[in-house]
Amino acid sequence: METLLRISNLKFGWPGSETPLLDIDSFEVKLKERVFLQGPSGSGKSTLLNLIGGVLIPQEGRIECLKVDLAKLDSEARDRFRGNHMGFIFQMFNLLPYFSAIENVTLPCKFSKKKSERVLGQNSSLEDEANRLLFELKISPKVLKGKTVTQLSVGQQQRVATARALMGRPELIIADEPTSALDANIRNSFLKLLFEECKKFGTTLIFVSHDQSLGEKFDRVVSLKDINKAVPPDQQEEEFGL
Repeated sequence: METLLRISNLKFGWPGSETPLLDIDSFEVKLKERVFLQGPSGSGKSTLLNLIGGVLIPQEGRIECLKVDLAKLDSEARDRFRGNHMGFIFQMFNLLPYFSAIENVTLPCKFSKKKSERVLGQNSSLEDEANRLLFELKISPKVLKGKTVTQLSVGQQQRVATARALMGRPELIIADEPTSALDANIRNSFLKLLFEECKKFGTTLIFVSHDQSLGEKFDRVVSLKDINKAVPPDQQEEEFGL
C-alpha cells in the first residue's frame, strides 16, 4: 500500500533545551491506515502532531506527507498544504463560539479552494455537505437550529468538530486526544462514526491518546516510547543526575 506519511531521522527540541524532545529514526503511515499513537502526557505526542501538520519544523530530518517535504516549504506554503490536505480534531474542539455549527463545519472550505472544489463537485453547496456530515455523525439539523455551538452538549460539540475536520475530504485527519472528555458509551459511538466517514473517503487517520484501551479498535498501535529515542522530560533529571 502507498505511503502517505514518512518521517526519517527526525530531531526536535525546544529552544534552550540541551536534549531533544523527539528523536525518531523512522515512522511511516500508509494511505487509508488508521493508526493509534499512544504515550503519557508530556511525552511529545502533540509536538509530533504539530510537526506532521507543518505547524513546527524539525531541526533535523525529513517529514514527507503525500511525497512533499514539509520542511522545504515556507510558512505560507505549509499553511496552504495543511489547509488543502489535512483536517484536525482537537482535545478542546476549538470551535468558534460566534459561528453557528454549520459555519464552523464549512470553515475549512473558506480557506482552501481545493477542499471547496471537492465538496462542490459532489454537492450543490457547502452547507449541504455540512448538513450531510452532521447527519451522518448523528446530529439532526433540528437540534442545531437557533443554537450557538456553546449551547451544544460536549458530545455534540465533538461531532461538529469532527464534521469540520472531515469537510473537504482531506487525505489525512489528525486527532489529538479528542475523546478525553467523553464517557465510554459516547466515546465508542464517536469512534465508530469517525471510522465510517474515513473509510467512505479513503482518509488516513492518526489518532493520539494516552488511553491504551482504545488501541484495539485501530489498524495499528504505535507507542511513542518505542519510536522516540529521546529521554522523556520526566526522566531527564534522573538520567542526567540533576
